[in-house]
Amino acid sequence: MEVFALRHKPTGEWMPARMYRTSRGGWSYWEPGSLDNRPHDGNPRIFFSLVSARNALTAWLRGEIDEEVHYTVDWQGPGERKNLVTKLCPQRTRESIEIVSLSLTENPPQVGTQPASSSTSLEPQP
Repeated sequence: MEVFALRHKPTGEWMPARMYRTSRGGWSYWEPGSLDNRPHDGNPRIFFSLVSARNALTAWLRGEIDEEVHYTVDWQGPGERKNLVTKLCPQRTRESIEIVSLSLTENPPQVGTQPASSSTSLEPQP
């Protein structure tokens, strides 16, 4: 099965599979080369279509997305309004990220071997 992942060309670092909640945000906060100080999953984020990988790259290039919450009180009572705010990151360029095609294969367990579970592997396709 062909899958795709995003890799930073200068560092060879993959977009992580997961950015933990304690790191303030999701993938829009990923900065290649600076993950050692942010909680993350070191495995690559996998996309099952080329379109999904391109969309993720485009969203990442837009910048860091944050949520601003404004609390109001009017004649209807208290309320809140949320806005998504994008902080531009001019150091991010499309040329610095490549979409890599990977081959996802399942290695079924051999009869009579331990443990009795299958495994998967990812290999870059030529």
